[in-house]
Amino acid sequence: MATITSIHGADVSPPHGPTHARLRQLLEALHAQQHTEQIMQARIVSLQVELDGYRKRLQRLNGLAHQQQRQALTDVLTKLPNRRAWELRLNEALACHRRHGGDLQLAFLDVDHFKRINDDFGHPAGDKALRLIARLLASRLRDSDFLARYGGEEFAILLPNTGREAGYAVLSELCKSIESAPFHVRGRRLRITCSAGLASFSAGESGVDTLRRADQALYRAKRNGRNRLELD
Repeated sequence: MATITSIHGADVSPPHGPTHARLRQLLEALHAQQHTEQIMQARIVSLQVELDGYRKRLQRLNGLAHQQQRQALTDVLTKLPNRRAWELRLNEALACHRRHGGDLQLAFLDVDHFKRINDDFGHPAGDKALRLIARLLASRLRDSDFLARYGGEEFAILLPNTGREAGYAVLSELCKSIESAPFHVRGRRLRITCSAGLASFSAGESGVDTLRRADQALYRAKRNGRNRLELD
């Protein structure tokens, strides 16, 4: 290698030897490490973007699952909880009743002569009547109460922390509100009445037993002339 001489005659050629080789190795290692870090940073960013995509997809799937679950537990016509939702809530209420005690009432409410509405005015009129009844019942119950369409023209109601007399008063008012509801079909006002049966949960009794007593009370109301409430 040529030697560069300064104006004073000193040798200022580039450094060489073991020190220079070691320095070059360190610089190369540093550059390699920096390059690796850049690759890793790019990979981290890519993984974060991919993870965000998975999170958003999971949120959408969870949303769809919750929506499908709500639909599976909701009556299409009245938008009330359906019988499956009723069974789940009933089990929860029974478990709470066994742990903490207290008053718990169960009621069945059935529309009187509902078949006549369908036969005389068509099924759309019957559907309209059920939607009206569902709105009236839902608007007059507490948030802690539970209302479901049990099937056909029959509704089921849970009244937690409610004594027997108070439950009777609630059901009586519900039936009166339905009877006085302004229900019109083809310009004609129709009077809708309901029959109801009320039962109290007893300690040590199964939910099936209470359901049966409430159902029996409902059918007594039907046999005794309809448009009335019977206790178990």
